[in-house]
Amino acid sequence: MRGPDLNYGYEQWVRRDETVDEHLDSLLVVLQHKAQSGSQEQGSRVQAGKESENERDRDRLRADVITWRGIATKLCTAIFAENSHDAWELNVLQVGKTLYLEEFVSPAARREKVQSTDRRLLGFMYQGYAFESFCTSPAIPAPKDQPSSSKTSTSRDPPGWGGTVCNNVQWCAICKTSLGSNRLIIGGEVDCIQPSALPKYATSDLLHNPRLDSDDFVELKTTAEIRNARDRERFEGTKMLRFYYQSFLLGVPSIVTGFRDRAGFLADVQTLSTLQLPRIVRAQHPKLDAGKGLAFANQILDWVRQYIAQDPTASQLSNAPPPLAEAEADFPVFRLAFTPSGGIGIPSHGPQHGGTLAIRRLPTQDVLRDIKEGQQAGRVGFLLSSYFDFARQRLVASGGAVVS
Repeated sequence: MRGPDLNYGYEQWVRRDETVDEHLDSLLVVLQHKAQSGSQEQGSRVQAGKESENERDRDRLRADVITWRGIATKLCTAIFAENSHDAWELNVLQVGKTLYLEEFVSPAARREKVQSTDRRLLGFMYQGYAFESFCTSPAIPAPKDQPSSSKTSTSRDPPGWGGTVCNNVQWCAICKTSLGSNRLIIGGEVDCIQPSALPKYATSDLLHNPRLDSDDFVELKTTAEIRNARDRERFEGTKMLRFYYQSFLLGVPSIVTGFRDRAGFLADVQTLSTLQLPRIVRAQHPKLDAGKGLAFANQILDWVRQYIAQDPTASQLSNAPPPLAEAEADFPVFRLAFTPSGGIGIPSHGPQHGGTLAIRRLPTQDVLRDIKEGQQAGRVGFLLSSYFDFARQRLVASGGAVVS
């Protein structure tokens, strides 16, 4: 017996505008807000306003890297790259000791991708969101004074439907983690929490509590159903490894995976333990060792930092950031590019694995055209000017740099 139709509700899908480059903006705004306003933590002896700005900002100041979870995943999986679809480019800049990384896709390429994506690929994408709707319910009502952004459903919807798919709004968690010697602050979308965890939190806590327990987080994934041994071999390879990194980096303990048939109906559901995935992958592909991906990601970050340190101008401006107006006009931004090729630069893990890494400093005009989209003010490289100015002032206040 087939499960629900994951194509249901496609015509009502409220899609995010993928031509808009959101950079690291929301992640950085939250980090700045935390430092400047503080927070009241339930059950803590430290109350809002009594914690110094240095204490509230300690984790950010100590961070070696600030980025999205998806970027960290790309670094971890590079060593296992299989084909051209695994290629990527990142923008990198450094303020103080902290590297900031974002994915780079040119404005023209973003527009072209949106225009060229066919109905079949959009269908696969939508089926993943529909699975999330069938797995969740709008358990967190919007405050009375705000319009609801949560999903809505009607009596005509199929059983279990959580509401209209809208990926304009996402709930993200921010956490501390590490890759070798590199301390990271990463942000990543969390799909939902375990139903059993709901009694732990009042509605107001779910909306405002800054410290939910990551042990309650659940990742929701969809993939093609496994029909034969070849399908299982493919699933229990780099795909499962990618599932592992995405959840492990954010501290998500379990992954609920929906398997869809060729018509887009749910064929099966399995719950996978995040920490068990590396063992499953190794049993099928002994060379796909998750630990090697984590170690190599650490090496990439160290290599990038060493490269920037060898650029006298970039190194000086990173350690002693200039005033905002000067930084908006010209601040060093680097482009890190990975090309799967099985060539020099990354150890080979089979005839189709491997690739090359390259890094270069971008000309000022490229930053203005491709990252700032012609707007001089408002950004330092790809960072919001307001955040850069805050980070610069905090760097000076903490004794990390002396600037005029």
